[in-house]
Amino acid sequence: MQYFKHMSNMRHDLKIKKLVKKYGLKGYGLYNLILESITENLTTESPVPDLEETCDDIADLYNENSTEINEIACYMINCGLLETDEVTTQLTCNKLYKFLESNQTRSEAIRTMIKAYKERNNSICSLVLDGQRQSQTFVKEQEQEQNKKRIEQEKNKHSEIVSVDLNNDIDEIYKAYPSKCHLDGRSLGKCSKDKTTIKRMLKKYSKYQMIRSIELYLEECLSNEKFKPRFKNFSTFLNQFPDYDLPKVKPDIKKIMKEKYGWED
Repeated sequence: MQYFKHMSNMRHDLKIKKLVKKYGLKGYGLYNLILESITENLTTESPVPDLEETCDDIADLYNENSTEINEIACYMINCGLLETDEVTTQLTCNKLYKFLESNQTRSEAIRTMIKAYKERNNSICSLVLDGQRQSQTFVKEQEQEQNKKRIEQEKNKHSEIVSVDLNNDIDEIYKAYPSKCHLDGRSLGKCSKDKTTIKRMLKKYSKYQMIRSIELYLEECLSNEKFKPRFKNFSTFLNQFPDYDLPKVKPDIKKIMKEKYGWED
């Protein structure tokens, strides 16, 4: 096509004002140069408003800095003055059809594009935007998937930490009960099944409650001067666990065991 309508108030468009404020008349001139180049190359064989040249080509042709021309073009894309074709990556300006009239061309293909744009409220731009939305949706889904994996990893890490802490608590409780009776030295039958029982009981009692209950039970057995009962097997003790309704405080277990009974870990 040989020409397109240049709106006399184009310079008052908010996006154009921002472009001029940032890059001066060079930005305004580059934008119009791109529109002219796109319009000039609109043909029946190529009715889509793509820019054949690259920003590097324009910079080379007009002896401009390639980096600066690319920067201005990127700004125009970001503020919505231009778009990029997702397939060819060429610069496009679909709203150019807004400034074209069907009687300006004999090309049926271009007339169809102009009519479609005006009748369907910029349908070509909508298609481009749909493509961008699909791309954005894909990126968003990828981000959500990554966030989901990160949350899952954090949960697994937390579960591992909780598992380690729980096992440490079970071991402390298990060690707090003696392995042999204080009277006859018989084994109190401590085994791995007792740890499973402790794990279940920790849902109801805290570690410190259980350890303190063990200490009070042992102290009761040892403090009876007239009759010192034998210690219960550990499994029996757990099944008949004495609930002393203790506060959830941490006693100095090692100090008590060493000072009162001379026991070592």
